[in-house]
Amino acid sequence: MFNTKRSMTEIFYVLAFAAGMLGLVGWCINIAKITQTGFALADWGGLEVARVIGVFFAPLGALLGWF
Repeated sequence: MFNTKRSMTEIFYVLAFAAGMLGLVGWCINIAKITQTGFALADWGGLEVARVIGVFFAPLGALLGWF
C-alpha cells in the first residue's frame, strides 16, 4: 500500500535539514549579537564569553543565538 520506510526516511531527512538550518541561523545570530555588544572586554559577563566560545563550538553558538 504505502512505502512507510521511505516516508519515514524522508521525514527524518527533512527534520534533520530543518534542524541544521535553524542551527546555522542561530549561529549567525550569535555572531551578530557579539558584534553588537561592543568590544569593551571589561564590561563583558559570562554570557558574552559563552557566545565567543560558541563561535568555535557551533552547537553552543547555535543555541545561544536564539536566546
